[in-house]
Amino acid sequence: MQELLDAQEQTRREASEALLKRATDNPQEVEPQIGDLLEMVKQSTDDMVTMQIAHACMLVCEKVPGTDRKYHSQIMGTLEFLSSREMGEDDTETMINAAASHLFTSQIQVLLADTQVIQSSLPLVFKYLRKKGMARWPPYRIVTQLSFDSPMLLGNYTGEVIDLVLQGSKELSASLMHLYKIRPEEFNNRLDLLVSHYQTNSESRSVLLSVFGEMSRANPTLLIPHLDLFVGGLKSPAFAGMGAMILSEIARADPEAVYPHLNELKESMNHVDALKFTVPQVLGLVGRMSEDVAREIL
Repeated sequence: MQELLDAQEQTRREASEALLKRATDNPQEVEPQIGDLLEMVKQSTDDMVTMQIAHACMLVCEKVPGTDRKYHSQIMGTLEFLSSREMGEDDTETMINAAASHLFTSQIQVLLADTQVIQSSLPLVFKYLRKKGMARWPPYRIVTQLSFDSPMLLGNYTGEVIDLVLQGSKELSASLMHLYKIRPEEFNNRLDLLVSHYQTNSESRSVLLSVFGEMSRANPTLLIPHLDLFVGGLKSPAFAGMGAMILSEIARADPEAVYPHLNELKESMNHVDALKFTVPQVLGLVGRMSEDVAREIL
């Protein structure tokens, strides 16, 4: 294995390719060497070799039962070491990205299977989520799955997940609904930013609309400054159902806030047939203001 650290590039590359082939064809043969291979990652000055070693470790962890858990501490230690490296989309940074991605992939099941293990590893998971490139993909999977299965474990990271989505990590959007239920205040504090993101990022729109729906049930008056968004959105069939529900909650809490939009609400029923069944409820809630308003609606 020392050829992996040889001074000659060709020797190193040939050795790393041979290692990868052995890991593919005879993973049981490579398994006892995983610990030494991980130490070589810390000594290697050849990023291609580092990537090949990491790839070999991932293959062995996939094919030899128990290897992922046996070498968990060393693999996470190697990931901590690699986290100090720059990770981008080009050139050698891509190789380090790939190396980290391979190692993290080997640990997904170990991390998700043990509450104490994942809790101690979350700082490193989020450290990688802040990086660029493919090293983020295994952490995306970990956080998304955790938000479904054990969202309470992400409580202290809820604000950071929201911020990452706002910064463009759309892969984490699916986590938002689950996290809102445990840390609504983090969403309330970023409402203006979330609304702006909703308006400019179509890929996160359906999830954010569901979050606004939850907000309307829990704290409807918080959404009053954004009534124009919800009323205007009724013209869209994809938005109409949830939009009408949100407006109902706001009207129930503060009908006077919705009153200035009466004409728009009535007009919306001409654009989306389904609103003929839901907008009247909103109008009825506004009509509670007074007999004059009720007559105006009729």
